Amino acid sequence: MTDGLDVLEETRAFNAELQRVIDGMAPVHTVPPDETRRARREGRSFFPAPVYVHQARWETVPGRRSEIRLRTIEPDGEAEADGLYVHIH
Repeated sequence: MTDGLDVLEETRAFNAELQRVIDGMAPVHTVPPDETRRARREGRSFFPAPVYVHQARWETVPGRRSEIRLRTIEPDGEAEADGLYVHIH
């Protein structure tokens, strides 16, 4: 187990590196969405390139006005899911 000071130092180091990367990028509101998406796919943003796995599948669920797309990923092999992560944006 790490103590609070280790976590604080790690967080500060991460934030400093993130700020360094962001400082070298154009403000997000000045970049066309297509370029932003392309940079993300190619790993040219402050996020790494996305990883696509064979277990992923697209599904839809009903919404108030239209269907909502969901990307679900099941565990590999014999492992069973023991939790759920939801990323909403």
